[in-house]
Amino acid sequence: MALPKRWTWTFPPELRCCELARDAVCGALTSEGVHGDPLDDVNAVVGELAVNAITHAGTEFTVRVTLDDARLRVEVGDGDTRPPELLEVGAGAGSGRGLFIVAALADDWGWRTPARDEGWGKTVWAEWRRTPC
Repeated sequence: MALPKRWTWTFPPELRCCELARDAVCGALTSEGVHGDPLDDVNAVVGELAVNAITHAGTEFTVRVTLDDARLRVEVGDGDTRPPELLEVGAGAGSGRGLFIVAALADDWGWRTPARDEGWGKTVWAEWRRTPC
């Protein structure tokens, strides 16, 4: 079994950084041979989690990716300790579906509030199982 690959990027709380985060993750995973639907799903989840960090935490956010033979894991950490919420939104709502998208695209997801260098915050993560070729 190969050692896991890990990448980390930190971004300011600006909406333009959602695209930068997606591009960084996409570039790293593409260089490791991840393509197609898995990459599209990861890209969508990174975008949703980054938007949530910017919109709800309003703090710098960190994107971490771990890739090994068994799984692909994406984490987005921010400086807010409030837990993420799956909101009940109506059909006409223009927002509020982000975590439903994460839950639908990932094999598993969750969150934790670890101690962070600059204080307390939270990390929302999503994982995908990988099947050997």
